[in-house]
Amino acid sequence: MMHPLSIAPNPLIVCPPRPTHLYVGAGWDTLPFEAGWATGTTIHCVDGQPHSEFGTKVHFEDGKNQLSRPNFVKKVLAEYDAAGFTCSAVDREEMETTGLLKEDHTGTRRVVRFDNPSRDIVVWYHFNSGLPDHVAEIAAMIGTYQGMLCAGHWPHRSAMSDVFNIPDRTLTFRGYAQTCFGVDFCRDALDDIEKSVVGRLSYDHAYRRKFKHFVFCDVDGEEHWFDMWEELLVWIAYNPDLVYDDGEYDTEDE
Repeated sequence: MMHPLSIAPNPLIVCPPRPTHLYVGAGWDTLPFEAGWATGTTIHCVDGQPHSEFGTKVHFEDGKNQLSRPNFVKKVLAEYDAAGFTCSAVDREEMETTGLLKEDHTGTRRVVRFDNPSRDIVVWYHFNSGLPDHVAEIAAMIGTYQGMLCAGHWPHRSAMSDVFNIPDRTLTFRGYAQTCFGVDFCRDALDDIEKSVVGRLSYDHAYRRKFKHFVFCDVDGEEHWFDMWEELLVWIAYNPDLVYDDGEYDTEDE
């Protein structure tokens, strides 16, 4: 009786690493993942919620943290379910039962994996996590990444610190409508400008040289590509109708 030949893996064939993207302040947003670039990628979403809407800050009244968002995890689950993502039964039970919060409405860092099998998208959601507070833990898990998403929140500059080992001209920046970009010294606090990636892109070459492309996704979902940060800012200045619309943000019931 003849047996089929077994084929050993060829050590000379190396599978390319999956493109990896970082989305700080992701909330329950899944809209960016609908674009074609997200297929076959790994995306790390980072948010201080439900522990705190303001990074890792807390404020106690009557024995409970008033900056927590107890309904946040429920909203994330609903939006990810609708977008075709699944997580393990164990993780789902914990999230539905506890909301990833303790009795005093504080939470500890927790990472949950979501999968979209039909498009081969993996999302690692870093709940109760913030930058720069958890940069070491986040970098240890992500490593070097290739893309940064920016929607509604300016990532802290530590997202590009040396621990991520990002080579020059390798990152793609994706900015989204309904978000302010550029620096306005009349509007923005100097501390916010100095500490954010978006702020420093307007004056710090050490940050700017890490990027090879800048992409803006307008209110209609169309992408506009630029080689320089200034080109993106000029386009935004001349196309306000494609940057902001009259729709209202979806807000969480307190």
